[in-house]
Amino acid sequence: MNVLITNANSRMALCLARRLAREGNRVIVGDFMAKPLASFSRHVWKHIRYPSPYSAPEKFLEAIANIVRAEHIDVILPIHEETFLFAKNISQLQEKVNFCLPDYEAILKVHNKEFLHDYLVELNIDTPRTMRLNQSRGEDHIRAEMPGRLLLKPRQGGGNWGILHLDQNHHYEHQIQNYLSIHGIASDRVLLQQWIPGKHKYSHVVIYDKGRLVQDFADLHLRDFPLAGGAGCLRQTCQPDQFTHISKTLFDSLHWHGIAEVEYISHAESSVPYLIEVNPRIWGGVNSAIAAGLNIPGILLKIAMGENVVSSSYELGIKTKWFWGDLRVLPQYVKTSANRLQAIADYGRSFFDGTKTDEFYWDDPLPFFVWPIHALFKAVRNRSLLPTTYDSLRGEWF
Repeated sequence: MNVLITNANSRMALCLARRLAREGNRVIVGDFMAKPLASFSRHVWKHIRYPSPYSAPEKFLEAIANIVRAEHIDVILPIHEETFLFAKNISQLQEKVNFCLPDYEAILKVHNKEFLHDYLVELNIDTPRTMRLNQSRGEDHIRAEMPGRLLLKPRQGGGNWGILHLDQNHHYEHQIQNYLSIHGIASDRVLLQQWIPGKHKYSHVVIYDKGRLVQDFADLHLRDFPLAGGAGCLRQTCQPDQFTHISKTLFDSLHWHGIAEVEYISHAESSVPYLIEVNPRIWGGVNSAIAAGLNIPGILLKIAMGENVVSSSYELGIKTKWFWGDLRVLPQYVKTSANRLQAIADYGRSFFDGTKTDEFYWDDPLPFFVWPIHALFKAVRNRSLLPTTYDSLRGEWF
């Protein structure tokens, strides 16, 4: 089968490409960058550069249509927010190529954290209290309406760059203005959210076929990047049972189709799982499932081609990590630990306990060394080592 994977500069594209190629598929990857991460994999048959789906969406869609014709593509697997652009314009392509995509209106309902909060309240699903930043009437109003610890986060996008924990002992307004300035985003795109004292953080992944749940998966976040909350950089697979009913309540109501990742935090005192956010696309920790024996890209291909999918089991207790992200969080991890020597020992243990990395495979080592080169180039260009917005996260899809 000929498969096109977009957003080839991501770890997710690399992990999917490796798995699909090993199953005999002809994998082509595309990106608007000249030398994306996945293009260095020996498992990729071809890399194609296209216009940015975020700054030139019409040219992007035209280029994709040309690639589909020229390369005889059977299925497109979008990785990042181009997923939403495909969903919004699926009528232009669906007669020529196959997708496994949710309905665009359903995507908006869960991807926009403000919409999601209101919908979860309707469904009686536990979730942190949320307010749009530009609806606040100054600091006194924020402290009165939302007492306790708060987070700032973008209502769409974000990931490892978009979360700020507000310091209750300092003026909020100064912290907020710094946040808006650093990330270059307007206040109407930012939410204030109640901080949940967390015991554990989890990813719960669901895959639907025309409104029917056909597969789910869960892992525990052992460490995030940034440490206070972000993308899982060290994970361990676990049973999904405690989240299945909650996620199913949400996605059944939307007659979901395709994949979504739901993030939960279990309350430190009550252990009640709070639904934090939804990523209606391939998620950053997809290799956690693949390494545990769950063929995520194969399932999506079957659904896209209209084939029947039978739920599969996966191995529990499998650890995986995003190597370079976990390395970047090491200084903060050691600094904030009560016992720094123990923290260093715990960190080092993942090199010897069978933990698998997203980037490095002995039969395909080159992509592992490409990521730090890209990161260095980006740091020089932005004159900062801090996580910043990607082109893909500047736009909103409505």
